[in-house]
Amino acid sequence: MNNISSPKMKTLLTVILFFTTISTFAQNVFRLNQEPVDPAELKKTYDHYAGSKFSAIAHELAKRVGENPSLEGYIPNDKLARPWTHSLSLTLSQAWRFHTNYAARKEPRGKIFEILMTIVENDEVGAGRNIALGEIATRLRWGRKPVDQSLPPLKETIRRLSEIAKDKREDNFLRRMIVPILYEHGDPNKYLDLALELTSKEKSPLAIAEAFRFATPSRNSTKLTAENRAKYLNYGFSLLEEVNDKKSGHGYFIAMHLGAVAGVKPIVKGESPFKPNQKLARYDQSKGGSMAPFYFQDTVDNALNWWSQNKHKYVEQADGLNRFQR
Repeated sequence: MNNISSPKMKTLLTVILFFTTISTFAQNVFRLNQEPVDPAELKKTYDHYAGSKFSAIAHELAKRVGENPSLEGYIPNDKLARPWTHSLSLTLSQAWRFHTNYAARKEPRGKIFEILMTIVENDEVGAGRNIALGEIATRLRWGRKPVDQSLPPLKETIRRLSEIAKDKREDNFLRRMIVPILYEHGDPNKYLDLALELTSKEKSPLAIAEAFRFATPSRNSTKLTAENRAKYLNYGFSLLEEVNDKKSGHGYFIAMHLGAVAGVKPIVKGESPFKPNQKLARYDQSKGGSMAPFYFQDTVDNALNWWSQNKHKYVEQADGLNRFQR
C-alpha cells in the first residue's frame, strides 16, 4: 500500500481535494442561481406565484425572472404546460406570463399596467424592471384602441417613463429601453436629443448606429420638425458613412431606416427604401441558395448616393448637432 505521507500521494490528494472543492462550488453556484431545482419544489414555486394576487408578488416575481432569464428559444407546448418539470427560469417566466397575459384579461382597466409601472419605478427590482417595461411597450404598441383595457391615459404613462429616462442616476440600459417608447408614443421632438445622447455612448460606430436605429422608431418620424429632421438625417448619415467599409454591407439596416425617416420612395414598391430589386440577374443566387453579399452593400451605396445628392437640403438646418457628432 502506498504511504499516504509520500510526496506523490500528498500531491494526488491535493488535486482530488481541489477538483472536489471546485465541483462542489460549481454545484452550489448553480443551486444558488437555480434554487429550487427539484421538480416538486419548482411546482410549489409555480403554485405560490400563480396562486397569489399579482399586486402582492409582482415585484418579487419580476426580480426573480430578471435574475433567472429563460435562454430557450422555441419552447414546446409540453414545457409550457408543465414548466416546473424543466427549469426554474421557465417556471418563473410562466408564472409571470400567467399574471400578465391570461389573468390580466379579467382585471379592471389600468390595474395590471399600474403594477407594471411601479415595478419599472422600483430600482430594487434590478433586471426585472426591463421585464416589466417590455410588457408596457407591448401593450402600447399592440394594445391601444380598443383591444387592451389595461392602459391608463397615454399622457400620464409618458410623463412617468420620461422621468426615469431623463434621470442620469438611473441605469443607462433601462433609460435606452424607455427612449423608443417615448419617441414613438410621445412627441419625438422632445426625445431626439436624449436618443442621440444615450446611444452615442456605445463603443463602436456600428453599435451606435444600431442603438440609434432602435431608439428612434420611424413610424412617428413625420412629427419631427424640419430642424430636427435635418439633425436626425445629418447624424444618421454620418454614422452610415463611418460604418461603411464598401464591401460587407455594414449599415444595411440603418440605411433603410434613414430612408424611411427621410420619406424616400422605395426602388421596389412594398420594399424598404434603398433596397435594390432582388430579381435582377446581378443578385441571382439560385445555385448558392442565398442572397448575394453585395446586395446589402448596394443598399448602403444607394443610401449614400441619395444623401450626396440631397444633403444640401438639410445641412444648414441641422442646428445643435455638433455635440453629438463623433
